[in-house]
Amino acid sequence: MDLSVASTPAYPGQTMENGQQHGHPALGAGSRISWIPEQVRNDKNWMATSLDAWGIYVHVPWCHRRCSYCDFYFEIGKSDSKFSTSVLIEWNARRQSFPLLPAETLYFGGGTPSTLSALQISQIIESIKSSQSLQPDAEITLEANPEDLNSSYLTEIKQAGINRLSLGVQSFDDAILKWLGRKHDAKIARNSITQALDAGFTKLSVDLIVGVPGEDWSQIKEAISWLNEVGVGHVSVYILTVEPLTPLERLIEKGQRLRPIEDAQAVAYEQAQAVLIEQGYRQYEISSFAKPGQESQHNRLYWAQGSYLGLGPGAHSMLLQPDGSIYRRHTKGLLAEWLKNPAAATFSEDILDPGHALLESLAFGIRDLLRGVQVKSQLERHKCALPITFSSTVENLKDRGWVIQQDEHLFLTPLGTLFADAVAREFLGM
Repeated sequence: MDLSVASTPAYPGQTMENGQQHGHPALGAGSRISWIPEQVRNDKNWMATSLDAWGIYVHVPWCHRRCSYCDFYFEIGKSDSKFSTSVLIEWNARRQSFPLLPAETLYFGGGTPSTLSALQISQIIESIKSSQSLQPDAEITLEANPEDLNSSYLTEIKQAGINRLSLGVQSFDDAILKWLGRKHDAKIARNSITQALDAGFTKLSVDLIVGVPGEDWSQIKEAISWLNEVGVGHVSVYILTVEPLTPLERLIEKGQRLRPIEDAQAVAYEQAQAVLIEQGYRQYEISSFAKPGQESQHNRLYWAQGSYLGLGPGAHSMLLQPDGSIYRRHTKGLLAEWLKNPAAATFSEDILDPGHALLESLAFGIRDLLRGVQVKSQLERHKCALPITFSSTVENLKDRGWVIQQDEHLFLTPLGTLFADAVAREFLGM
């Protein structure tokens, strides 16, 4: 069985809602998906097809502690006072390579971006805005940990320009939070959410991890109901995965943690999915649920293979080229070197030719459950022909019940969401 919920993308993308890309469901987990392809007709900005559509990602590489399950690049400690200046040095050195039109999104990910001061955040936003490089109505997201938030900080970052918060809550069960190695407890988590809403954040996302050994499903259900009641518009649900070389893997090998049971995790995901949909959240991506208008535009840009400029150590960038190819770059996670000379930090790069770029756009664009992928637009975007095996591949996927075709769009079916990775492999293997 291909278990695909919240699996890590096979291309060098960025963090998805507090860096959590952990997860897998099981057969039956998609049976209650709120999947309505007709809604795409009312979505004027259904896909980032333009060469000029792009976003900005800032990787903040500090955390207070290492969570046992995390395998992202970060350093333990407080943020460096030179960080904002360094980000802007790199920005000024690399901005000219990206489209002339202003970016549509700005995303502070990590690591833990809420380790930055409001002044540092303001300096970055204001400098980018002053260069006319950010749309007036741009989505500007900050990932945050609950323990970093208080009323004054929330007011300050909102004044600085943050208009969307993504909170790494993970659980409202103190025992599970301790199991995961989180610093906050359930009370702090709830307080951070109510304070954010009181501060005027109308776009608020909460991350939850399910499938943790010993979790109490009734607490998860109560937590989702509470999130809906207080007005949280976006919830991301991830199933815990044990990544190689993480502290969690070592704890399991030593017998100090139980290994998650896949079938139990699948049930936990299906239960969370069902409750979210019952509460009025619409599933628009494999792991993402939102009230209408609350979807993460930055994450949708990733799935649509839009261009993005990644700033900071460990950040990835991707840029669609005029010939339909894609340029990809990864700045190495070397904090000291990057701080010393951000414009000349070590990086790796590669070019994905138009044909392979087309296959990736099909493979990952279809993961947006409401927008799907429009084949004709992707052919125009990447300036190449479809592989000769395209029709037979699509027919095979349709015969399996994983994909449906509506006009020029391809969509995952509810069953297909369970096998999203297998669908991607079929497209990538054409």
